[in-house]
Amino acid sequence: MSSSQPSEIIRGSQHHLRQDVTKLCPKDLDLLVRGVQRIQALPSSHPDLFAQIASYHGIPAWYCQHGNVLSPLWHRAYILRLERALRNVLEDESFEMPFWDEMSKESAKKGPPSNLTRKTYEWSDGSGSRSIWMLNRTFICWVILMRR
Repeated sequence: MSSSQPSEIIRGSQHHLRQDVTKLCPKDLDLLVRGVQRIQALPSSHPDLFAQIASYHGIPAWYCQHGNVLSPLWHRAYILRLERALRNVLEDESFEMPFWDEMSKESAKKGPPSNLTRKTYEWSDGSGSRSIWMLNRTFICWVILMRR
């Protein structure tokens, strides 16, 4: 697949295209930020809690597959689990994780997109802003891994 084409997902008879995170409309970016907020705020016993899912990645340390042929497959499963949690809290089965093409010419020049690295997020409806310093690292990890 060329780096300029979106990842394609086939579910049942429906065909979905993942969106490039650098081209998300404000409403879709709001949805992603709200979903991440919600999975971070779930009770500690909830299976969709962000910290619970994130622990798959590093506890125990050997559990995550890095530096070997299993890395892309293992991370796809991890990211799809996060996507499922977001679908649950957003109550939207059509929600798809966006991707970021870190190999594009634009990425080589500019690095991660500003909508993933800024310190505050302004809601598109003008209702205010919130600090997303901890969210932006999550976004970068998720969208990079969805592309691989």
